[in-house]
Amino acid sequence: MAVLINACDVAAKHYDDYYKGFVALDAKAQGVATISGLVLAAIAAFLKDGRIPVLAKSGWGWIFLILAAPLASLMAVIISLWGARVTEVVEPFDAPGRISEAQDLAKLDCAQFGQDHVMNYYSAQLMRWRECLEGLEDTPGIRQSVEKKAGYVLWGQRFMMFALFLLTVLFAVILFVSRTPPAPISVTM
Repeated sequence: MAVLINACDVAAKHYDDYYKGFVALDAKAQGVATISGLVLAAIAAFLKDGRIPVLAKSGWGWIFLILAAPLASLMAVIISLWGARVTEVVEPFDAPGRISEAQDLAKLDCAQFGQDHVMNYYSAQLMRWRECLEGLEDTPGIRQSVEKKAGYVLWGQRFMMFALFLLTVLFAVILFVSRTPPAPISVTM
């Protein structure tokens, strides 16, 4: 009996760890989407100054550089928001089921009540924890949901970092390469 109770406690703690990771990944996904949105805004600001159209006329390489940063940033936003979406998992507590099981146990006559009943009760709880952690046929467990969410967040971060790199390159190009020489100053005396 002590082994079953301990296993239920360990499963509950394990589920709680996954839940905390799940919540942290949601926050990370929202952060990636926010930063990537700011990168998009920065690119839009670069487009307003009039230097980008001049670069676009210089060839396909420049067009790729101009388009790659906002596309990578937009992909980071989309992937991160997809990772932050609401996900269905097996709920850890089936309160009505537990109440009915406890009521059934309470209804038993003391002469009928035995160690097997309590063992079955904890075994059923342990099976429920297993379903919550590993999932059912049609509903994923929290482990799979956390792993999937982590994958989306990781890819969102990769696209965001790539977009930031491309934004830095684009910024450098705008500052140094596309700079037109200043008009000559005429001084009359």
